[in-house]
Amino acid sequence: MRILTTSLLLVLVGGCVTPVIPLPPPDPTRLSITVDAAKGEVVLVGKTDSPLADVLIYLFNVETGKGNITRASADGSFITDPLPVADGGMLELWAARDGDDSPSSVRCLVVSYTGTFTLCQ
Repeated sequence: MRILTTSLLLVLVGGCVTPVIPLPPPDPTRLSITVDAAKGEVVLVGKTDSPLADVLIYLFNVETGKGNITRASADGSFITDPLPVADGGMLELWAARDGDDSPSSVRCLVVSYTGTFTLCQ
C-alpha cells in the first residue's frame, strides 16, 4: 500500500512540472558584424529572431576576458555595445532569460576585420 501511495504521489507531482524548452543560441545566419578597425572594436547585430525576444545577449572576448550584455527587443533583434577584439580574435555569444540558470549553448565566432565572422572550429 505504501508503494502504491508513493507511486501515485510521484505521478501527481510529476504532472505539475512544466516542461522546460531550452533557449537556442543566437543563430549565426541571423547575425551581422560591424567592424571599426581603427578602434579595434566590433558591434554584433542580431536580426529578428522570435525565440530570443526580450532575452539577455552575452558577448565575451575570449582573449581579453571582457564582454558586454545587451537585451534583445520584443522581436528578438539586438545591437551590442562596441567590444574590443583583435582581427582573428574569438568571441563567445550566448543568450539567457532573466533569472534563468540554464542559458543557451555558446556560439564561438572568429572575427575578421573584413566585416565577417566564421564559427570556431
